[in-house]
Amino acid sequence: MKVMLAAIMGTQGAINGVYLPFFPLWLAHRGFDAAEIAALLTAPMVARIVFTPVLATIADLRVHPARLLFIMSLAVAAGYGAMLLTEDRLVVAAVFVAIAFAQAPGLPFGDLLIIGAGRANPRLNFGRTRMWASIAFLAANLGIGALVGMAGAGIIGPALAVAGLLAVLAVAVHPGVGLGRPDHGDSAPRRGGMPRPVVILTLAASTFIQGSHALLYAFGSLIWRDAGWSGPAIGGLWALGVVAEILLFALAGHLVRSVRAGAFLLIIGGVIATLRFTAMATEPGTAATILLQTLHAGSFCATYLGTIALLTAFSTAGERARMQGWLSASNAALMAVATLASGPAYRAFGFGAYGGMAVLAVAGTVLALAAAFVAARRTRAENP
Repeated sequence: MKVMLAAIMGTQGAINGVYLPFFPLWLAHRGFDAAEIAALLTAPMVARIVFTPVLATIADLRVHPARLLFIMSLAVAAGYGAMLLTEDRLVVAAVFVAIAFAQAPGLPFGDLLIIGAGRANPRLNFGRTRMWASIAFLAANLGIGALVGMAGAGIIGPALAVAGLLAVLAVAVHPGVGLGRPDHGDSAPRRGGMPRPVVILTLAASTFIQGSHALLYAFGSLIWRDAGWSGPAIGGLWALGVVAEILLFALAGHLVRSVRAGAFLLIIGGVIATLRFTAMATEPGTAATILLQTLHAGSFCATYLGTIALLTAFSTAGERARMQGWLSASNAALMAVATLASGPAYRAFGFGAYGGMAVLAVAGTVLALAAAFVAARRTRAENP
């Protein structure tokens, strides 16, 4: 089961490792201009906000998440394959919008499969399974980057089609693909009502802390370039952040089983994000920049692990897919707003724009403290 889940996460990570850095290059290679590329790249954000919660509700109530992931992976693979067969830019755009919706639930549903397997097998380490998405992302990023350098941007489309096919093959062997309805054991799915306050606070805290990365993700490379970093050095900085994230997944992934550890990770993620982006606003030098990139293990990964721990602890088995869907949607919504705001802020302030990201991280930290307080009180009430 662990190998199968690692393969599922790895193939989903590989798709992102090709798509995120290189798909805009492929669109430009196919004749799309900057405005058209920007418009198309909003589709995945819309998909995460609108479509993932809908699919997650279906996964809780009607269809096993593995079967849904299999269907969505088929659509992704078929879509990327179809894009290679046409020169019509309008058709390419339409197909990509469909791909964006099919691709949106990939990692959230993969996380859900790991969480479900962990309930059946307490020895399964969430972080050491989930980290394969990050490892594959990094490997795909570096490998396709090298191929693009040798063969040109035309190789990106076939690489995405192959990655999509591998994702189909990986999830096809999951036993849940053959099931009709999801099996929640003795925990019936909740069909309505508001989630618990601790869940709402956890979702909000994670959304603000992860949203504080918007400027880094959208304009970090440009800011570093303006500061004199070379292209390979900038690539090295991104790789360093992913390696730090992988190490924390490996070392702290087992902590998702502990409410107390989860609350601590969520808080420490907010604190580190605050420190990281406050320091980045001061235009740090070379050594400090390298150090700050290693803090991605805290600002992203610790926040992520803490969120998973609290959502898993305070959601019933029959509503966990929806919690993952809401998490994906809320993160995408704030990330979209913060990314839009980052453009003018970057043009006006350069490095100083990271100060605004630090404000988001502070808000997330306050919410994380509130989530930890409510979680502790609820745990004491349930275990007097």
